[in-house]
Amino acid sequence: MASLTLRAFLTRLIWLCMLPLIALAIGLAVDFVRSSQATSQRAADRLARNVAAAIDHELEVRMGGLQMLAASALADDAAAWPLLYREAQGYRASFGSHVLFADLEGRIRFHTARPYGAALPALPRPEGRSAVAMAGERGRPAAGDLLDGSFAGAFPDPFTAEPMVALAAPGRRNGRTTFTVLSVLPARRFAERLQNFTVPAGWALELRDSRGQAIARAGATDAGAGTAADTGAFDRVELPLAAAPWSLALLVPRADSVAPLVSASLAMVLTVLGATLAGAFGGRWASRRLARSVQALTNAGTPGAADAGSAAGAGGIVEIDAAGEQLRQSQASLRLREAQMRAIFESASEAILTADEAQHIVMANQAAARMFGTDAAALVGRPLEELVPARRRPGQRPATAAFGEAGRSARAAGSGVGGVHSRSGTGHGDPVLQALHADGTAFPVEMAISHVVVDGRHLYTAILRDQGERLAAERALQQMNARLQGLLAAHDRVQEDERRRIARELHDDLQQTLAAMLMEADLAGTAIGADAASAREALARLHTLATGAIHSTRRIVNDLRPQMLEELGLVAALAQLARRFGEQTGLECTMEPDHFTSEIGPHGTAVDLCLFRVAQEALNNVAKHAGARHVAIQLAITPEGGRTLTVEDDGRGIAPEDHGRGGSFGLLGMTERVHAIGGTLLITGRAGEGTIVTVDVAPMPAPNSSISSIASITPAGPPMPAPAPAPPAAPAPAPAPPPPLSSPASAHPAATTGS
Repeated sequence: MASLTLRAFLTRLIWLCMLPLIALAIGLAVDFVRSSQATSQRAADRLARNVAAAIDHELEVRMGGLQMLAASALADDAAAWPLLYREAQGYRASFGSHVLFADLEGRIRFHTARPYGAALPALPRPEGRSAVAMAGERGRPAAGDLLDGSFAGAFPDPFTAEPMVALAAPGRRNGRTTFTVLSVLPARRFAERLQNFTVPAGWALELRDSRGQAIARAGATDAGAGTAADTGAFDRVELPLAAAPWSLALLVPRADSVAPLVSASLAMVLTVLGATLAGAFGGRWASRRLARSVQALTNAGTPGAADAGSAAGAGGIVEIDAAGEQLRQSQASLRLREAQMRAIFESASEAILTADEAQHIVMANQAAARMFGTDAAALVGRPLEELVPARRRPGQRPATAAFGEAGRSARAAGSGVGGVHSRSGTGHGDPVLQALHADGTAFPVEMAISHVVVDGRHLYTAILRDQGERLAAERALQQMNARLQGLLAAHDRVQEDERRRIARELHDDLQQTLAAMLMEADLAGTAIGADAASAREALARLHTLATGAIHSTRRIVNDLRPQMLEELGLVAALAQLARRFGEQTGLECTMEPDHFTSEIGPHGTAVDLCLFRVAQEALNNVAKHAGARHVAIQLAITPEGGRTLTVEDDGRGIAPEDHGRGGSFGLLGMTERVHAIGGTLLITGRAGEGTIVTVDVAPMPAPNSSISSIASITPAGPPMPAPAPAPPAAPAPAPAPPPPLSSPASAHPAATTGS
């Protein structure tokens, strides 16, 4: 093997030392490009999921309101449709879209855009997926495809010939669909909804139906970018909706995602190339100079050494100058690489802060400056704890120090520096991290932090993301839930008011008429001679029928509006409910009030009425499904006014899967009633061990009336016809008293004023 010259050996040695640095730089470049691409993709996915969740929630809330209208008992009786029309007007006032009530033949019975009873055309049959057809097939609410202008044109003013979408809820009776309740709203409503979301410049949102027709657009598509998207100028992030056969697409300009990657890659390539060339030329020059110096030293002992020695001395001076020049070139190369890395650091889209072991900021990029509303230079040198709210500062410094002493190198995004302001809330109980803007306002952030030791110094680098948009979407969902709770409470108040009206009419009209019939039958019986035996038998039968009708009327009135609840209170009403349940079903039903029970405040409040209805529904479930032998009702009332109701049976027990069944309207009604008064409902049970229904209601500051006026929660509709007054009874002599009724406290039917 031929021996290497000194210059060749030094050149190879320099290249061998530079290879790991070159490989490291290339690896960092590839990792940075991948990280930037993944960050952009996560941001697009997160925005698309938030928008899709908001659209799904709005559709579910609207369809839930339609399902409540479809489940109303008013839809089963044509005479009660005017009342259902008034409830539909309440839906229109809450959601801003009109309601149609149609039968299976497509005849529209009423439309909230028209007065009740107005002539209406038949329900059109749109192209694509029909909300009415899907709701009838599936037995649950559905949303259909985009409707063209012909559907809206079927209904004159206030509709215009604009694209619309329909939501439908089926009216299910005895396992089949008998009618449909629809809500038709313009597609521009969804465009307005999409415009409420903040998207980066050039991005766009599209909502399409199952046929690919655009329902709504917002963002760049408003300016005609839809055509550009079809030609490949946009990357699409598409998600299907859960509440409708639609899809939501987020259009991201390809230039926005490619340009940062190209610039970062180019900067990194230039950095690697510059460093490589500088190292190569510097090493080559240094090896050449070192080889000459060694050659001069080896020639020192040869003839003419004096001259050579002089030359070597002069060469030593030159070598010193060369070493200084090499040092200056290395410093210039280092400054170049530092500038390139600084450019990459500043071009990052996420906020980046680096702090030393004294927890003072040593580096901050422009994204961090924008997030905190100040200059990057103003951030450098500030204590890290000044960027968090004052209430978090006491634990900031020791938590950060403990994180470094533990030897951990990184912590996942979403956790605090040391647990002080983590998502678990071990510090002050806040659900998310909080940072402090330059103007003093706090805002939520998500953070990933890493820890390294360089030359014995601890450095902490944090990457932060603003979480304000995500929390705003969560607040919007909470507001929609609050609106739904208000609608459910309004429905309960309307239902109770209607029950009271029906009970009053039954008592004041039908029961008094039956009592008059009974008196007339008794009077006729005393006037008939002894030879009219058949007439006496007919009158006796009439007496029996009238007596039974009065009993049935009293029972219906009490079920609709328990007057004992308002007159004697909840304990007496529950005791009467238990007694009647035992008489009707033959089961042993006991009422066990707490010995320390003391009812305070007015009777018949909203809380008392809610507990009474929950007990009613629980007993109905026992009679229908439990197969029990004994039922116990227990009520405890605290001196402050809190109430705890328990209904326990020894039947077969409720199965866990029965809690979430879509058709369990009884359980859903109990849950919504209890939530409306601020209470909690717990239903537990095991197979063969019975079921326990428990309701806890905290003390109310000031009891309200049991039912609000219907006019306060529903908009005015067409006037309702007043019931025809009962014809006055003809004067007659006082009859003989009839046989006593089932209740020992009942008086003669004609003199009864309560039920």
